[in-house]
Amino acid sequence: MKGEALFQKETKTNKAQILARMFATGPMHDYEVIRMEATFTLITPDGRQQSMGPESWTYAENLIATMPIASVPAGSKVKITGNIYVYHREEIKSEREMTSDGA
Repeated sequence: MKGEALFQKETKTNKAQILARMFATGPMHDYEVIRMEATFTLITPDGRQQSMGPESWTYAENLIATMPIASVPAGSKVKITGNIYVYHREEIKSEREMTSDGA
């Protein structure tokens, strides 16, 4: 797993934002599925912390969070706190088929 944070312009509104992502690297087997869950936090050099939203999760290879911000002080960091789970595809399929409401 790797992570990165970029300061960029949002394409639709042209406003500045931080885009942080956690992503999978390396080989995976066809029968594997990953689930990532994480919280992203911007930490400025003076110690202030600002969350980039609630904890989020995905079954995709990228977990992305964005935060609109006018400027980022030099030396700021983005902290990613989370977990990565690896499942067999059969487990995910049976988990989805066995919902309590019959869906």
